[in-house]
Amino acid sequence: MTGGIEIDTSEVRQIAADATRLPGELSRWLRPAVSRGALNIKRAMQQDLEQSGNAGIRHVARSISYDLNDGDNTVEAEIGPDKPSGALANIAYFGTSRGGGHTRDPIEPLQEEAEAFQKAISEIVEDLWG
Repeated sequence: MTGGIEIDTSEVRQIAADATRLPGELSRWLRPAVSRGALNIKRAMQQDLEQSGNAGIRHVARSISYDLNDGDNTVEAEIGPDKPSGALANIAYFGTSRGGGHTRDPIEPLQEEAEAFQKAISEIVEDLWG
């Protein structure tokens, strides 16, 4: 069994399907919403790491960043630790045989941001289409 992460994105997919009928400059409107959501997730992940009892793990918080990638009417964000601190982040999140793994799973900040993100995208679609 693989240990993948599953998120119900049916509403986002429906909004995206509606958005394909919008003007070609959609990414111009999406970029700020995706950036704001990514920033909120980044800050939550940093806060989780900063609460660690281990100074090395707290240090990893500074390495959390996000990148925005634009495509054809799409904008996506990649959020997480930069290298070389990424290896220590693995210990913070997943642990080893010697311990660790006490930091909250990054999926939780993502889930917390999902409703606000869906609302922002809905407002964009409504403003452009309505």
